[in-house]
Amino acid sequence: MLIVDDSMLDRMLMRQQVDTTKFEVFEFEDGAKALDWLEHQTRATKAVVLLDLNMPVMDGFTVVEKWRHSKLLHPHVKAEIIIVSAALHDKVVERGIESDIVAFVGKPLTEANFNHVLEHALDNLNRH
Repeated sequence: MLIVDDSMLDRMLMRQQVDTTKFEVFEFEDGAKALDWLEHQTRATKAVVLLDLNMPVMDGFTVVEKWRHSKLLHPHVKAEIIIVSAALHDKVVERGIESDIVAFVGKPLTEANFNHVLEHALDNLNRH
């Protein structure tokens, strides 16, 4: 699981929701580092990505767009992206639906909404 957020506090809060006995967790403070990690996997990898939208260096939508093009070169890496953001309004959700994002969750991430979207993302990963 990748947690991608420029806020150390938000990364910590998201990590608290993750069962670390079931998932190996990698944290990144910007989208460029997360994208680099995905692109450098050399073995079959399935990842759920918890992705903030507003970050320096590379924002969440840029990560999604670059991954959409890059995944063609990395067919052994499957990633289901969940947007976790305080900036969820209609235009953001509409743009995300066009970008193959599996779910949108508002901040702060709660156990109830996290478990629901995680189950959906894992179902998608297991179908591929």
